[in-house]
Amino acid sequence: RIVIVLLVASLCQYAYNVWVGKVDAMTLAGYLKGILNNGFTESLWFLYSYLMYLLILPFLRMLVRQMRGKHYIYLMVLCVIFKGMTNILLQYADLELTLDIYESPTFSKIFIYPLMGYYLENVLGDAYDKKYIWGNIFLFGVTSLMVAYLSMNRSASIENFTKYDKGLFGSMLTAVIAVSAYALIRHIVKNITMSVKVQKIIQVMGANTFGVYLLERFVRENILDIYFWSEKYLTRIGAALVLVVSTFVVCEFITAILKKVPFVKRVI
Repeated sequence: RIVIVLLVASLCQYAYNVWVGKVDAMTLAGYLKGILNNGFTESLWFLYSYLMYLLILPFLRMLVRQMRGKHYIYLMVLCVIFKGMTNILLQYADLELTLDIYESPTFSKIFIYPLMGYYLENVLGDAYDKKYIWGNIFLFGVTSLMVAYLSMNRSASIENFTKYDKGLFGSMLTAVIAVSAYALIRHIVKNITMSVKVQKIIQVMGANTFGVYLLERFVRENILDIYFWSEKYLTRIGAALVLVVSTFVVCEFITAILKKVPFVKRVI
């Protein structure tokens, strides 16, 4: 299913690139090269990552059957050391990461995030709400501020913004923020009572998530004038919010229509 979506979405994006003049013409060789190289748009990265996650899922299932709570903590600590604190220390030493150990697949997003999600849902479970909520809030706040400070401190012009600078945002300190945010949101949602009508609205919106993701870049680029119009009356942050909400609403509407088509409904 994901392979079909990737092939079709890439073909549509390829055709769009030709239409707007980013590419001269469509060719079979160009299409295959785009599929095998880096895709036709950066927003399709998720499909490649998700496909890789599905391919290693059988091994992750075997792994979690043997892991205990202490093993998840150990894995997270390793990630923080090798993909977080080490980045920070080398940043101040003005060195770049060149050793393979920093790129270990153990620390990749298709490995650490599914395992930590399983840990929060199936190993820690409701014990989080009773024992760890305040510690998690503290960890979330401190880590977020630390990443923000380090990123601002490392600010550079676009010309001097290297792959290493971007790597700071992708360090495993980000994983700490992601895991903490997920656990906190899970705790908040569990304690919210919603009416049946609101639940149904959320379910419908959630069911369209995949379609919204696939359409988002195309829609956003074609309604960009909304941003420039609203910027006259709002700050840039306010205009960006208007653009995001507008994009989401349009994508939801288009996805709802597309899901009326039998084949399309099965894949998105």
